[in-house]
Amino acid sequence: MNMNRTIRFAIVAVSAVLLLPLLCQAQTYLPQIADGGNWYTAVVVVNTTTASANASISFFQDTGNGGTAAWNPPFLEVSSTQNLTIPAGGTMYMHTPGTAAALTQGWGQVTAPPGVVVYAIYTFESFAGRPNQDGTSQAVASATRVLVPFDATAGYSTGVSVINPTANSETVSVNFETDSGVISQSQITSLPSNGQLAFDMATQFPGIAGHRGLAEFYVTGGTISIAAFRINPTLALTSLPVVPASGPPVIGSSAPTGPLLQFSVVAATVDFTATDGSGVTSVANSFQIAGLPNQGGYSGAVLSGSIFYTPTQAFFLLIDFDSVSLTGQTFNIGGVLFLYSYELNPASGVKANIGSGFATLTLTPQQSALQGAVTGTLTFSAGTTTVTGTLTGTYVAN
Repeated sequence: MNMNRTIRFAIVAVSAVLLLPLLCQAQTYLPQIADGGNWYTAVVVVNTTTASANASISFFQDTGNGGTAAWNPPFLEVSSTQNLTIPAGGTMYMHTPGTAAALTQGWGQVTAPPGVVVYAIYTFESFAGRPNQDGTSQAVASATRVLVPFDATAGYSTGVSVINPTANSETVSVNFETDSGVISQSQITSLPSNGQLAFDMATQFPGIAGHRGLAEFYVTGGTISIAAFRINPTLALTSLPVVPASGPPVIGSSAPTGPLLQFSVVAATVDFTATDGSGVTSVANSFQIAGLPNQGGYSGAVLSGSIFYTPTQAFFLLIDFDSVSLTGQTFNIGGVLFLYSYELNPASGVKANIGSGFATLTLTPQQSALQGAVTGTLTFSAGTTTVTGTLTGTYVAN
């Protein structure tokens, strides 16, 4: 055999052995780390292989509005979380003190070879003789889609931490499907590079309040990672399983089934014009139209609110409509069943009964979103006088 070829082969073989640990390094993520405000976090590194392994964990602290900065959490057992050596079959445990009055939170990026498992234990120090509450979350790879179960029924809440470990800002889309089959959509816009948002699901997305179901978070350009937790009426904490996935979204991939979303219109402004010339610009305070859903549609709608017709006069509306139909993106509401009172002519101050009423509401986006813009009209008639108002505002679906 040629000696030079043998030497070259040996050099290549040795180089490959030396580079193998570097090439096998993988990145996983702990989307939530918390310390202070009665919280502390333990991070556990486990080497499940037969050889010693090195692991490094970099942390990012939440600075507000989704932004983060480099962070060195105050772990009691180590001064640095870089180049940690874990023996074969060994475990390293490190935890924050949790003694600070204010809560500091963020997330961690794990760089380690396959076979090294990292997980976090979150502890909330309870009060009044209650036991401490623990939740766990394993470091997992990021993904383009993450499926998260939620429970926002009475007394329960679901908290999530969403991180963007990429170099670019991301818009995170969210699809929801409740246990009754209602499908809806929302977004988290402009989550910065290395950003984190931790929030209560029903607070961030009001339309899911009162429901259980599945949320599907996804991005089109980068990846995300999520940790999720459920808190029950006794304030006990447990982790929820999240499922990283790839490919197109599965929620809403087919036509929605089940009843239409219940809607309510809030903070609406109405400009009225009356046929008798008495119309003036007016602002509707706490003005609301609430749909009354039944199986497959609506049984009617209720309109209520105090509407200021002039600076010195106001009238109160409480109207039951007996029909609601949907054409395209527009709800058509009509047929007055009940009316409390209505001051039709503010010049005379005479209260008049309304013989008929009608409203149209166009929601944008409609049915597939939890909140959005609404435009439409309101029309009421009594005798020979008709009042028509142009409505603009926002809606919330639930």
